[in-house]
Amino acid sequence: DSACIDAGDNTAVPPDSADLDGDGDTTEPTPIDLAGNPRFVDQPEVPDTGNGTAPIVDMGAYEANYIEVPMKFTPKALNLHSKGKWVKAHFVLPEGFLPEDVDANTPAKIVQLGIESAYVNVFIDDGLVEIEAAFSRSDFCGAGIDYGPADVVVIGKLISGQDFYGTDTIRIISGNLKYLATLASHWLDTGCGHPKWCAGLDLNQDSIINFIDFAMFDSCCIEVLEE
Repeated sequence: DSACIDAGDNTAVPPDSADLDGDGDTTEPTPIDLAGNPRFVDQPEVPDTGNGTAPIVDMGAYEANYIEVPMKFTPKALNLHSKGKWVKAHFVLPEGFLPEDVDANTPAKIVQLGIESAYVNVFIDDGLVEIEAAFSRSDFCGAGIDYGPADVVVIGKLISGQDFYGTDTIRIISGNLKYLATLASHWLDTGCGHPKWCAGLDLNQDSIINFIDFAMFDSCCIEVLEE
């Protein structure tokens, strides 16, 4: 909650005179803070109020230290008329972390929606700590994100007080009448392609807006976009 986060001045960071990143350039900004943590770290739920191109440094000698980790949403597709209860975020922490390092009692949060998870599960798989955060499907689908592709950021907490976060790209369809009108206005548009698929209108991703997309739109709430 500090007002210093992402509020510093990128041009005020001293030069990397010791060449800490080993690239031979001692004139670029130093890449670490006073504690040895990365200096240029964006905190996704905090607006950038400082000076420079993102990521904006924090004010002061120390950078708030978030850990970015791989994350995937499931299910890959969610039908509005299905009986499914949860939308889940799955994280994998780097080597060296233990299950007890995760604060499973503090809900994870979807940054853009402000929705908190109902529960957080922690387990080991192939020697790495994996985390599963489950969100209410009804809360998620009713949160009012506009249709089309969107990056969704989910944040969780470690026992140390440090936070971890991950990002996945999804497509949400809401406001059926608005969506139907937009779909009709793009009837037989071609050339739709990855990653936007004509602003999310090409639901079956066959590069054309046609009857198949009209048939699909009414039953789809969320789809996780493949890279």
